[in-house]
Amino acid sequence: MTKNNKLSRANRWGRCLCAFVWLSIALLGSSTIGCQKGAGQEEEAHHIPAHLPANFEQALARIEQLVAHLKDGVVLEQKPTEVTVETELRDVVRWLPELAAQSDLKEADWNIVDEATRDLIDSFSQAKEPPEKWMVQGETLAKIAQLPQQLAAVREKYRAMQVPDVVEEAELENQP
Repeated sequence: MTKNNKLSRANRWGRCLCAFVWLSIALLGSSTIGCQKGAGQEEEAHHIPAHLPANFEQALARIEQLVAHLKDGVVLEQKPTEVTVETELRDVVRWLPELAAQSDLKEADWNIVDEATRDLIDSFSQAKEPPEKWMVQGETLAKIAQLPQQLAAVREKYRAMQVPDVVEEAELENQP
């Protein structure tokens, strides 16, 4: 083998190795690009409904408002934008156990909320028609209307645990 031939072979191996490294980097880079999500994509993947109450207390207050609207025709100050009144009411009842769990309520209190809503949530799951069709039928609406009263003791415990807005505002002002 001549010296030129050896250099040519080494040169080819070097170019192949270099091409292999670049190809690996390119493939690795392109495979991770699809895994990265921008802020907009993250929001699209996890849509938070506009009618989701911020906490347990707001959920119970909203149930009272929606029931008064459906039963007595009381005008809603805040009308649902994404869904019908009946659908919002169904959703808020469904979210009650989760909102109670996200609070500082004790497990025994959460159990009370779960028990009070379980039959209603099960009946919602079995319904084959939209809530507008069956929600206004007396029995379901009457059971939902009783929830705030059934959960009054839990609601009071929840309220007692809340930090007054005045304290929160003072703490925010004292932060650097």
